[in-house]
Amino acid sequence: MATPESSILHISTETEWGAARRAGEVRTSTRDRSLEEEGFIHCSTDDQVLGVANAFYADVDEPLVVLRIAVERLPVPVRWENLDGGTETFPHVYGPVPVEAVISVSSLRRADGGGFEMDGRSEAPRMSVWPNPDRADPPQVSAERASLDAWVDYHRSTLLMKCAGLEPEQLVERSCPPSSLSLLGLVRHVTEVEGWFHDFDGEPPGDWYSSEADPDACFDLVDPARAEEDLAAYHASVDRARAAVLGRDLDEISPEPDDDRPVSLRWIYLHMIEEYARHNGHADILRERIDGATGE
Repeated sequence: MATPESSILHISTETEWGAARRAGEVRTSTRDRSLEEEGFIHCSTDDQVLGVANAFYADVDEPLVVLRIAVERLPVPVRWENLDGGTETFPHVYGPVPVEAVISVSSLRRADGGGFEMDGRSEAPRMSVWPNPDRADPPQVSAERASLDAWVDYHRSTLLMKCAGLEPEQLVERSCPPSSLSLLGLVRHVTEVEGWFHDFDGEPPGDWYSSEADPDACFDLVDPARAEEDLAAYHASVDRARAAVLGRDLDEISPEPDDDRPVSLRWIYLHMIEEYARHNGHADILRERIDGATGE
């Protein structure tokens, strides 16, 4: 039977998903079973996934995620079957799933009273489309500090403009395979990169997305249900960055350099301009591939 679904879901542990990202493909069929052992990869629909999780993963202690797979990106067949003699059919993928076919990743969490909930299932995303920010052109003649502030803010706004008008599902689309970049992933990444400025306020680092165990979580664990939350986190990170360096001299040395080499606030400003400019170039291409929109 041909699948009527444009996307299907696969349950994975975070460890298995991390291994799949490194290998470039998903080869775990289901709990404790490989593709080679089972012959296919078990998947489900939005309506089926929580039932599958509660039936087969209830006693799993490790964090679980749900991979949303774009059927059109699969180079192998998808068959709708019930091999146990029942009437309900499930999608089975007959071959490895390329990482670029995974268009979003959601967390499975324990619900009050037992069972699982999937992020974004209890209510629809509150954000309908990404808002369009105001953007001011940097002055062509200004003092050094004013110029640096203006150019960082210009690039901050440019990245948000590249997301403007898109629905959450579009924001997490990995539109340039095999790259795992998405527009929302870029926003989450620069939320963390603003930490270069945060170092000057003497407060603990922000608890954002990535960790030593999963250094690419900002890119890999994007979820359309969290788009509004991620935008709020970005604005909070920028507000903290501005407050942390307000009134500080550009020659001041960061108290928390990444590699123990002295780094000045001036260097950090220039680095942030370079960082944003590079990722805004990525955003240009991602956006054009999503809906054809171009421009500055």
